Amino acid sequence: MIVDMEPQNESQQLENVARKPFASIKRRQYLISRLRVENMAGRLGKRQGFRVEPFVTVIDLWEKVLMSRTTTLAYLWTAITFGLHAIPRARIIKLPGGEIFVASTILDKLAHVILFGILGFLWSRGFGYRAFTTVLMGLGYGIALELFQEWLVRGRTGSIADLIADGVGLVIGVAVAVRYSRSTAPAV
Repeated sequence: MIVDMEPQNESQQLENVARKPFASIKRRQYLISRLRVENMAGRLGKRQGFRVEPFVTVIDLWEKVLMSRTTTLAYLWTAITFGLHAIPRARIIKLPGGEIFVASTILDKLAHVILFGILGFLWSRGFGYRAFTTVLMGLGYGIALELFQEWLVRGRTGSIADLIADGVGLVIGVAVAVRYSRSTAPAV
């Protein structure tokens, strides 16, 4: 005789998950959220007449790989900054206003501050690192980009001044992210 051991409703399932000892609170929260999603998907599946498994699999993929819109933007902006640093000097000059940009060191440094300011904000918000860790990782990324430009990109050179501008941008971006997270934090 087979006995169905599954609880009948969502609240009983949540109670069972909450009672089990887990290695971390994050794991417990993940299981509770997944259980809620599965229950929601099950209700939708019954109502709409489709299988539940593909829906849950897509949600799991979204949670594990992309995690959130901010994390996705952080990955995308990291790729954009890499792409911009990989453009050879000859191509930059051919762009409209490219000659002025290449000749002006102020515009170049301002571009670095803006690029890395946005990067610092998105890394801080998207990956949830502490401010100091985000700045250190961003500086490591900046050093890697400057070395990449120096050694592998034709007509471009890495410079300490660009790295300093990257650091200034990172500090500004992380400071804005910290300020933003404090202003949107729920009142206790």
